[in-house]
Amino acid sequence: MIGVNLIPPSVLAAQRRARRIRVWAALVSVAALISALPVVYQLRQHARVASLRNQKQDQERRLKTVRQEFEEVTKALADLTSRVERADALRTKRGWAGLLGLIMDCAPDKVWLTSLSTESPGAAAPATESAGPSGEEAASQPQQVVVMAGARRLDLAGYAVGHEDLYDFMTRLKASQQFSDVELTKAGTEPALRSRAVRFELTCSW
Repeated sequence: MIGVNLIPPSVLAAQRRARRIRVWAALVSVAALISALPVVYQLRQHARVASLRNQKQDQERRLKTVRQEFEEVTKALADLTSRVERADALRTKRGWAGLLGLIMDCAPDKVWLTSLSTESPGAAAPATESAGPSGEEAASQPQQVVVMAGARRLDLAGYAVGHEDLYDFMTRLKASQQFSDVELTKAGTEPALRSRAVRFELTCSW
């Protein structure tokens, strides 16, 4: 069988050119799509970086707020602690007028005192100067407060005509229930008022 191509050669050439154009157009489209993929990925990365940067700024602002609140709470706690320590120190102090009256009431007629003293009250020693933190760390640290503690014992010295008068004095002091312990630390006979008397020293603790 013999086939006869009745399509003119010019038409065939035009068809071939059209096919080549479509192939080239498809290739150009694929190449454009492939080249656009890195750009899209880069844009997405930039957007993610910007989002993370905004989140970081938000967290920094929150952290700054929390730090300021923490510093305020720390200062308030330090102030409250110093107030409590001062209140404790004041609570341990004695009414000296009433205490002296009690001692004089307990002293027999044949006992007289020559001195009355208390122990040196303790105090919280301030920290030595050193190169400390600065800035926010220094502001967050509470200031050191020196709090004087009340005396815990009373030292008495004097004379008694006899040992029985001294023991009577000690018995009365113990019976007053104002002291947890009355201790005789020293006693000896010495010349006094053209006679001899018992020189004594007592420690009264509470």
